Amino acid sequence: MGGDGDPGVVDLVPKVRERPKAPDEARRDRDGDGRPAMSTKTKTTTTKSKGKRKRAGRPRIEFDLEAVEGLGRIGATAPEMAHILPASQSTIEHRMADRDSDFSKAYEKGRSLLNGSLRRKQIQVAMSGNVTMLIWLGKQVLGQTDRAQLEHGGRVVFVDPGEASDSERWAEEAKRWE
Repeated sequence: MGGDGDPGVVDLVPKVRERPKAPDEARRDRDGDGRPAMSTKTKTTTTKSKGKRKRAGRPRIEFDLEAVEGLGRIGATAPEMAHILPASQSTIEHRMADRDSDFSKAYEKGRSLLNGSLRRKQIQVAMSGNVTMLIWLGKQVLGQTDRAQLEHGGRVVFVDPGEASDSERWAEEAKRWE
């Protein structure tokens, strides 16, 4: 189907643009046909070279950590960050999942600043006399709760449902506790 030199056959397979060969690809092209002798998939293994670990594959994206911290300060989500930073949402989520990465630390620093600012503003609003904010902060910060008072004037009768198959049995239990 195409590619065999027959001018009457339409080539249905689109041509892939040639890209310049990297030096290691040139070495892999042992038979000279333009294709690598090994699989075309990129290896993701790590190799040691002079005491340093060198990763094969796509280079890691470097982010402007000040921008990441700024996005944390406004509480940006991963999809929102993907529209601003030069990376996909999944890349951002993977970086956020690695708690030891500089990316995650910068974002968490920004989020901490956001949380501090919000808390400070809430306290200002509460102290200015906003009763709703005082109640809400009391619950959130101090662990205060609304308690509903429940009073019961009668007795509670516990009956095993397996034994109380008819209404007479229930009535007997109730009379016993009166």
